[in-house]
Amino acid sequence: MSSTPATQILYDGDCPICQQAVCLLDTAGKPFVTINARGASALREEATAAKINLDQGFMIKHKGQLYAGAAAAHLLTTLVPEHGWRNRVTRFLFATPQRTRITYPLCRWARRIVLAVRGKTLIRNIQTHEKRP
Repeated sequence: MSSTPATQILYDGDCPICQQAVCLLDTAGKPFVTINARGASALREEATAAKINLDQGFMIKHKGQLYAGAAAAHLLTTLVPEHGWRNRVTRFLFATPQRTRITYPLCRWARRIVLAVRGKTLIRNIQTHEKRP
């Protein structure tokens, strides 16, 4: 009998920063599923229906609850193992909601620059009046 995993992560598969973040997940013993937000999926539809702008950050569905952007980054630090230098760096950057409010926008800014340099467009699952790449 299969069931929905406790944690699903919707991320930008065209972004090397996002790809590396997903690679950080040590899924041993953790029921994580990673889904590229650039493709069609039920989770992307759920994010759009909830008006979660995936250009503002990734999304985690954990135990039925949706977390986006900085809240998702902070939640992720509570879910990843403590071992490994990359996990320790991630935990340091997003360890508290206060620190995450500072560090997450910097990550989002870096993502936009990387996408622009690589000639990639934004996901645009929510229509906005933004004119940025």
